[in-house]
Amino acid sequence: MINKKIIVVGCGSIGARHLKNLFSLRIKNLVAVDLDQKRLENLKRDIPNLKTYKGLETALRKEKGIDAGFVCTPTSLHIPVALKLAEAKINLFIEKPLSHNLKGVLKLVKLVKGKKLITMMGMNYRFHPGLKLIKQIIDERKIGKIYSIVAFGGHYLPDWHPNADYRKEYAAQKKLGGGVLLTSIHGLDYLRWLVGEPKWVFGHIDKVSNLEIDVEDVAFAFFETDKRIKVSIYTDFLQRVPQHGLDVIGEKGTIKWNFYENKVDIYDPRGKKWISKKFKFETNDMYIDELKYFLYRLKLRKHIEDLNIEDGAKTLQLALAVKTNYSIRKYFSFSNEN
Repeated sequence: MINKKIIVVGCGSIGARHLKNLFSLRIKNLVAVDLDQKRLENLKRDIPNLKTYKGLETALRKEKGIDAGFVCTPTSLHIPVALKLAEAKINLFIEKPLSHNLKGVLKLVKLVKGKKLITMMGMNYRFHPGLKLIKQIIDERKIGKIYSIVAFGGHYLPDWHPNADYRKEYAAQKKLGGGVLLTSIHGLDYLRWLVGEPKWVFGHIDKVSNLEIDVEDVAFAFFETDKRIKVSIYTDFLQRVPQHGLDVIGEKGTIKWNFYENKVDIYDPRGKKWISKKFKFETNDMYIDELKYFLYRLKLRKHIEDLNIEDGAKTLQLALAVKTNYSIRKYFSFSNEN
């Protein structure tokens, strides 16, 4: 058993997944907070000795010595919940995206720095074996200079969580911080991770379907990095057959990744052939791996520099730039809050 006490705030799909994964990693001292009593009762059947509360304030008052808090609420509530946990000197794991705007972000950054808290964003695709391989190939310049990268994906929102009414999910509601751009922000995050920071960005979002939502269901962005790499990304809530992949164009070769086929294809122009790298992979593996990384850093009391909330704020600002369709000239500054 790992001697850590962890509270998870928000026990919908991702919160429940984290609780079950933490339990599988031998974290036995778990606390769950959610307004839905039925959710909590279902989780108690799966996780022995799980402590449950319908309010965060009550949980923080009664539960002492909490080592880390997982923020898994609807997006618009991330910052208020994170601030309460940080005030209680609790290390933070915040699900993507950091928020739906920049309000309160600077306050949270200053607070966690002042209290020397460990923070991590829930960006599980950075732990995907295919993307990790591509990152290694790019960093080691195995296909030379990178010219461009194209990411694409999409899924049909009503099929996302088949047992739920999609109209009631946070992704479908503006007031909860929904919309395809923020819901699928993983793409913008791993593109920054793979090829660097944008110098400018052009974006377009729209609502084109008959889905009963008040947010965008399609998003497109194009940007150039500080290394002059051209990047584009497309995502939507519309595709009946989900897809997720990317192409990387380099001076000495091409890389193709397909999430659903569990493989990375690398074109070798010298041999004029494709080389396939296949791997065994289950979707939950990357969620487990990100938890292991967070728990390891928590155990050593080592701060996470590459995936902390400041990094999450950079990805958020890029998404907001796409939403408002403007060019970034001084990319990412906390000097002012929006």
